[in-house]
Amino acid sequence: MYEAQVTGGSTLQVEFTKEKGVRIAGAPDAQIQKLGADRWHVLHKNKSYEISLIEVDEASSKVRLRVNTKYIEVSLKSDRQLLLEKMGLSSLSVKKVSDVKAPMPGLVVRCMVEVDQAVEQGDALLVLEAMKMENIIKSPTSGVISQIVVKQAEAVEKNQLLIKFK
Repeated sequence: MYEAQVTGGSTLQVEFTKEKGVRIAGAPDAQIQKLGADRWHVLHKNKSYEISLIEVDEASSKVRLRVNTKYIEVSLKSDRQLLLEKMGLSSLSVKKVSDVKAPMPGLVVRCMVEVDQAVEQGDALLVLEAMKMENIIKSPTSGVISQIVVKQAEAVEKNQLLIKFK
């Protein structure tokens, strides 16, 4: 069982089973038919909805869906996550990240952020070239950039400090 919260909308209890497929608590009369790997047709209260899965962000437990022609974002929480929150333990799994280090030796090709810029988890910070391949270094957390330690065209070593967060 999952709790699904639509951004700016309602919260639903959703269950996924192999036998019954997808079931929505509070809407037992909803008829859900799987159309493909990432597509469903839902008939509820004489209204028809075609739902397509657009993107899954496992790190933030969010999915992006298209419902007919409208795009929505849904946050999913498992029974386990809800229990941890209820017990006040959910914050234990959140790790505060204060800096970004080079995952490999390489050359800084482009820096895509500035000091005092707010970034979200997953935003591109800089491009690091290693072994003739460009690697986009993404933010491991949401925060504000306090210092950019490297400059464009600078060679860096593995685990060298690149960016600091406030």
